[in-house]
This record gives sequence, C-alpha cells and structure tokens, in this order.
Amino acid sequence: MLGLLRFAKKYRKQVILGPFFKFLEACFELVLPLFMARLVDQGIRNNDQAYVLQMAGWMLLMSIIGLVCVMICQYWLLY
Repeated sequence: MLGLLRFAKKYRKQVILGPFFKFLEACFELVLPLFMARLVDQGIRNNDQAYVLQMAGWMLLMSIIGLVCVMICQYWLLY
C-alpha cells in the first residue's frame, strides 16, 4: 500500500479533499434522524406546528448541505 503513495503525490489535493467532503456528507446525513426524533418527540407530541416547521427547515438545510458536499466530493474525485 505504501508503494502506491508515490503515484498519488501529484493528486494530493484530490486525495485529501475527496474523502474530507465525503466525511462531511456522511455527518450531515447521520444528523437527520436526530432532528426527526426531536421533531416527533417535541413538535408532534406537543402539537407545536411552528416547531415542526422549524425542525423541517433544519432538516432541509442539512440535506442541501449534504448534497453540496457530495457534489464537491465527486468534483474532486473526478478532477
């Protein structure tokens, strides 16, 4: 495996940025169930429509950020 590193020297930026943005995307995707749990436990249980919409907005934002991270990751892996 270490012998392959000499071939990756000219692709240093791609080797670092691709997995970094994939990691960020995974983190944003793994946070979504936590927001859904809060939405159900606090928003729906208390019949608080404003809280449900707020959590839904946060979930949409996390999904969009995850999508952007995936697009950046794919860009750097194909560049």
